[in-house]
Amino acid sequence: MLAYILSKIASIASPDARMFSKEFIYGNPPRYCWRYAKNIDEGIYQEINCCVSNFQGRTKWIMYKEGKDGDIVRNHVIEPEFISEIIKNSGYGNMPEILASEYKEELQKAVEDVVPLA
Repeated sequence: MLAYILSKIASIASPDARMFSKEFIYGNPPRYCWRYAKNIDEGIYQEINCCVSNFQGRTKWIMYKEGKDGDIVRNHVIEPEFISEIIKNSGYGNMPEILASEYKEELQKAVEDVVPLA
């Protein structure tokens, strides 16, 4: 649903239209990565970020540009803040185990937030 809403602004270049996998929620938690197909005003991304930041969900959501120092940053990410913290502290490798053992309740809240966030 989020991909559909964001595509109303402009065509999306990134291919994955789903935000998470129902079959393997711990391996693919709620997270949406995208960019627009054409260069658009950076103000559009700022407005979307404002909407995400002000969203009053069951968990806190954030938006940021994905990439490391020196990389060309093209994609934007919307995800629960706790997912970002796990990635920052532990990377992607242990994500399923960490979510299953420490974040089950937070993960459920994030899944419930997906439709209202859109």
